[in-house]
Parts: sequence; structure tokens; C-alpha cells
Amino acid sequence: MADLAVLRAVTGGGLYLGAVALFSRALGTLIRHTSGAITAMTAISFVVPTILVALPASWQDTAGRWLPANAGSAL
Repeated sequence: MADLAVLRAVTGGGLYLGAVALFSRALGTLIRHTSGAITAMTAISFVVPTILVALPASWQDTAGRWLPANAGSAL
């Protein structure tokens, strides 16, 4: 039973990283500047979740469910 949980975690981690890579690639294609795409992904991955902590709970629930990190934790 524990082997299935490990397999699910490893597979989910790989799928999450692949999805973030595709999202980053799409964002880079839209922005068309390497530094802008890196900055945007860093902001989406690290800055926005930190700012959401300071917002009211209703805003956290509404905006927080669209963050990539929540997709990874759901897997």
C-alpha cells in the first residue's frame, strides 16, 4: 500500500514540474523576453503566494486556487 502512495507522489511531482515547464514556456512565448518571463514566473511562484497571506481569507480562497503551487499540492 505504501508503494502505491510513493508511486503517486513521484508521478504527481513529475506531472507538476512538466505542467510548470509548459506554463513557463507559454508565458515566455507571450512575453517574448527571457528576463521578463523569468521575472513573471518567479513572481507567480514566490511573490504572489506571499502577498496572498496578507489578504482577507475570502480573497485567499478565490485567488489562491489558481496558483500553480496549489495544483502541485493537490497531486
